[in-house]
Amino acid sequence: VIRFDRRGTGISDPTPPDAGESWEVWADDLRAVLDATSSRETTIVSTNDAGGAALLFAATHPERVRALVLFNTSAKFTLAPGYPQGHPPEVAQAVVQTVRTTWGTEKSIELLAPSQIGDEPFRRWYPRFQRAAISPTAMAETMDRVLRMDARHVLAEVQCPTLVIHRSDYGVIPQAQGEYIA
Repeated sequence: VIRFDRRGTGISDPTPPDAGESWEVWADDLRAVLDATSSRETTIVSTNDAGGAALLFAATHPERVRALVLFNTSAKFTLAPGYPQGHPPEVAQAVVQTVRTTWGTEKSIELLAPSQIGDEPFRRWYPRFQRAAISPTAMAETMDRVLRMDARHVLAEVQCPTLVIHRSDYGVIPQAQGEYIA
């Protein structure tokens, strides 16, 4: 198992100021990690906002991806012509503001893990986990960029077996966005 988080989050190094953020950059980082570990072929498991990078990598490096698992993810978060599954711009901005004010607090559990609200150990652990992964401001800035990204153009290029899993009650990414990928 090879695990890495995108630049600036979790176990990864901080994002250099001039690096920018995009699914293309994250896909390039994935290739670099696989190269560094001499992994020639892999199964990618991707969640939430990293789904676009996984889709892009699978589409552009089909010889390296055996299978793809996408959990609660999207190819595009916001509305676009021909894509009614997306969030309207005002909802997208509300998501960014909600992340900014609730990230690293118990309040975020209501949105991201509602089934765990009654689990006291989880309620103590999850906010600490979020704060250790990335600051509220940095997460809000990342979400603002991610909400504008679009990987729909590569869906038809993904050749590997792909499993799409999506919670029906996930508040951030509507189930219709997972269905669109499938």
